Amino acid sequence: MVFGWTVWAAFWHHLPDALTLLGNDTGPWQKMPSVYAAVMSMGGGVPLAWMLQAAVMLSVTAAVTWVWFRGASPPMRNSLLVLGLLLFPPYIFNYDLAMLALPLAWLGWEGYRTRYLIGEPILLTLGWLLPLFFLPLLPTGIRLPVGPLVLGALFIFTLSRAIKSTKVSISTDLGETRSLL
Repeated sequence: MVFGWTVWAAFWHHLPDALTLLGNDTGPWQKMPSVYAAVMSMGGGVPLAWMLQAAVMLSVTAAVTWVWFRGASPPMRNSLLVLGLLLFPPYIFNYDLAMLALPLAWLGWEGYRTRYLIGEPILLTLGWLLPLFFLPLLPTGIRLPVGPLVLGALFIFTLSRAIKSTKVSISTDLGETRSLL
């Protein structure tokens, strides 16, 4: 609404082109850090790519919903949401990884404030470097996209941290209740 009707008209006009790109075997997969693009770049084919992307979409939705309703801390909820937004769409490009700044800052601060999990500083560094090097890290000829792997690992670490923080707050609440009785 802010940019006017012409922007939305152009979006709807070019949407079929974007969907055609996803069904095409010659897409710019090296620029796309999604599970769909990873499967396509490794020659997995469209049905397998959609099936795995759908599994990621369902898993991310379930995990983000669960963490939000379990009452995890705002940095954990927000980090998981942004990481989920990066893992969810099949059509995402390397410039969209600028959003990683938010969860990396929240996770870095949370690790500094509480304590880093084992391997978390290395993973945060990989996440910070991901927009620059997410595919070119590997020698020519090897088609293992590291983009979805790093995003998935960051998502799992964040989910683990969120689960631990909700367990601590639940046990603290129970301990306070017992002491009151």
